Amino acid sequence: RGKRVSETDLKRFRRLLAAVGLAPELANAVLDWMDADGEVRFPGGAEDDTYSRLDPPYRAANGPFADPSELRLVAGFDDKAYAALAPVVTALPEPTPINVNTAAAPVLMALADGLTNADAQALIEARGQNGFASVDAFLQQDALAGRAVAAEGLAVTSGYFLVRSNIQVGDLQTHFYSILARNDSGAGIPIRRGRCAY
Repeated sequence: RGKRVSETDLKRFRRLLAAVGLAPELANAVLDWMDADGEVRFPGGAEDDTYSRLDPPYRAANGPFADPSELRLVAGFDDKAYAALAPVVTALPEPTPINVNTAAAPVLMALADGLTNADAQALIEARGQNGFASVDAFLQQDALAGRAVAAEGLAVTSGYFLVRSNIQVGDLQTHFYSILARNDSGAGIPIRRGRCAY
């Protein structure tokens, strides 16, 4: 099936879907959208045969997401599902660890089975203004006691940043976004810009 899917990432994505009130099986449709084969994952997967029957017809991307809004094209993601997931996902040009110092509550809930919103809020409170100094410090938190939280794919810093801008001239208002990548010197380099509605 092409590039092997990280089981840790897949489990976290399924938990994230559940945390925002969506069916974890939607993860299979997302994987089918990205993988290069035509084999449908069960349950909930979809490949070209599903999309070619739509009006207008189209094909699965068979590659990484270019933008989170692409989820609207994936089987099972109606407007309500997209609105639930969009605030807690992004599309970046490379695999990127979860920054536990900025992660929203649903993302923290996705780190292990059984983590509740109350647990996530306790973690957010514990990180305070300064954040956790290390992933180990995060994993030692009481809210994670007895939980099998893998350190894999976690970080306390970010390499990418989202900047939103509002421009208003008279009654006309426009919203833009930029995604910045931190380079070796620490400067933010724009890698994507566009208009957004929020």
